[in-house]
Amino acid sequence: ALTYELKGDKLYVYLSPKAGFWNEKDVRTSSSGYRFDLIICIGSPDYESCAHLYSENPDFFFRTPVINIDHTPENEHYGQINAVDMTASACGEVCHDLIESIEPGLIDEEVATAFLTGMIAKTKSFKTHNVTPKTLQTASKLMARGAKREDIVSRLYRTRSVPTLRLWGRALARLKADEGAKLVWTLLSRQDFMHAGAQEADLPDVIDELIASSPDARVVVLLYENTEGNICAIIRAERPIDVIDLCKGWNAAGTREEVRLCILKKNIVQVETELVSQIRKRLTT
Repeated sequence: ALTYELKGDKLYVYLSPKAGFWNEKDVRTSSSGYRFDLIICIGSPDYESCAHLYSENPDFFFRTPVINIDHTPENEHYGQINAVDMTASACGEVCHDLIESIEPGLIDEEVATAFLTGMIAKTKSFKTHNVTPKTLQTASKLMARGAKREDIVSRLYRTRSVPTLRLWGRALARLKADEGAKLVWTLLSRQDFMHAGAQEADLPDVIDELIASSPDARVVVLLYENTEGNICAIIRAERPIDVIDLCKGWNAAGTREEVRLCILKKNIVQVETELVSQIRKRLTT
């Protein structure tokens, strides 16, 4: 008979023979393989960019085949299959080219919409410097396959909640800039969140709006006070700037394009002075 019992985070399995008894030679144990037999990394230039998925499961990454899809020159080509196209403007464009070369029939209306969403989001609706004629041709192909451009634009840019807009207004009112370093930054206190009726989950939309409002900026820093009273920051940078290098020494986590960090036992003005000073220095030297 086979029975089991779960106690806390441990699983106890009990085996009982129909008759007689077992000794230790009758029982063997072995671990099976991993649940998944393939890893697909999209937009991750290296293993470290996979954050906790890699740091908590390094053995899984080294024992499992990896398909690496990216468009950045920093990519380390770490996969068994590397679909890396530095002339593409977004991973959505690379995915389109990859699937089209294998089986074009797989790109139906839903898939086309997904790929075009990635391209529009990455290029800020085709306004970034890396948009090429091929990018526009790919977008045209996807629309011909049924991609819903109007729905994409509406959902990406026209669905900000009222609390998000209020929070953005408060961030915009405190916006500071260093034109020489092409750096902009702003601050949000807990009172700002309370008055706006917003949450920390609204911050990605706020920083998107700040970027849209500061087209000449290469680096955007959003400093805020979290619910525990700690000072945190979201920092985004345009390529080829490496935002991880900009924030060296601050225990920042994320990718070369965006990191997050939190500081204990300092107020927001102290963090602003120290962090912005370091970023400005690295940008101008």
